[in-house]
Formats: sequence, C-alpha cells, structure tokens
Amino acid sequence: MQCNSTVCYFPGYTTERGDSSTVTKQSFGRVHEGFYKYLFGKTDEGLNGNTKSKGEEIMGRLTSLVNGEKKGYKIIFTGHSLGGALSTLMAVRAAALDDFADTTILNVSIASPFVGDQEFRDEFYKLEQLNKIRHLRITNYEDAVPLIPACTFPGSNFHTYKHTGMHIKLYNRSLLRPYHHHILYPKKDSFVHSVRNALHSNLFNGLNINIMNHLPTEYSTRIENAKEELEKLSLSK
Repeated sequence: MQCNSTVCYFPGYTTERGDSSTVTKQSFGRVHEGFYKYLFGKTDEGLNGNTKSKGEEIMGRLTSLVNGEKKGYKIIFTGHSLGGALSTLMAVRAAALDDFADTTILNVSIASPFVGDQEFRDEFYKLEQLNKIRHLRITNYEDAVPLIPACTFPGSNFHTYKHTGMHIKLYNRSLLRPYHHHILYPKKDSFVHSVRNALHSNLFNGLNINIMNHLPTEYSTRIENAKEELEKLSLSK
C-alpha cells in the first residue's frame, strides 16, 4: 500500500521547457504522494514538447471554458474512491490560487481515501472561511476505503492523514442504527469534534471486508434511502 506523502505545491508542474524555478509555487501541507504525482507531477513530453502536469492542463482548459462559452457555470469536482481523492485535490487547486475569483468551488467526493495531513486541512479551513470552496464527503458505514491510509510509514516525515469537508456517513437503517445518515464536520480547534471525528475515521470502526459496501451501486441505494432527509441539508449552513 502506498502511504508516503509529499509537499502539496500549487501550481503543479507547468514548465514545458527550461527552468521550472521560474514558476512561483505555494505550499498547502502534505498530501498522498501517489495522488499528487498523478495529477501534478511532470508528464512525458508530448509532440509539442509539453510536459505540463495533468492537473494544470485541466486547469488551463477549465479556465478557458469558464471565462468563455461556459461563463457563469458552477464548477463542481466529483468522483468515487480514487476519483474522489483526485477530485478533492483538483478542487483545492481550483480554489487555492484565485483562478476563479468570484466562484465557490464545489467538491462532492464519494468513498474517498484520505488525501492530506493536518496542515492541508488547515489550508482547507482558510479556503472555506473565504468562501472559496465547499466539500461534501460521502461514505458508507463499513466501507474500509475511506479509512485508509490512516498514516504514513514510520520515518522522519511520519504523520497521520486527515479528512476535510462536511462528512455524511450513510447507513442501512436497523434496530441498532435507526437512521440513514450521520453528519460530521472537522471543526477547527474543537477537541470534542476532533475526538468524535477520529473515532468515526478509525480503521477499526465499522471495518468490513465486504467489498459491496464500496461499490457505487451500494452508495446509490443508501443515498436514495436517505434522499428525503438529505434534501433538507445545505453546505452553506
């Protein structure tokens, strides 16, 4: 399992030819190395000599669309599992450097594994406070994927991973759990919230090896069951 992290610099790799040090970068904590390198690492040189990262290529095309034929459209990043993690990284990138000054970037991640460390979460808080981003994170009870990787391997850069955004955990209603969902939010500087969220994100809480709990079909079923209750909620409150 890949658990290592790397510094999350934005923008990602952009230099097509020449000295990459000419690009000013900002740090946003540490994130999962595999996720970051996939989106923001240097790519193989194309026919036009371009080695720009996938994430920055996406940003370039998105900026052109939003400032052109799609002006006024909302910007929403979403994905399931690995796609959920990548959607969060892309959403933070879109919000981080003011590319869309008057737009609140929306991120809906489903069954996403952990993405970043506490510093990444702190930077996320700042973007939320500036109304730059809103994140809805959806998980199923007894889906193990959102509970990993809990931390990096032991070493000089050892740290735990932290989730971001409003968390809706979905359940199959039963006698023991007479509800369809539970809402959590990693409130900054709140010890009570920190303990509660840590317990809900613990690998041994609701761990189940049944892969069915991770499938999009199971998520769709639980969302549909909780639809009436979920429609009353808002990311803006």
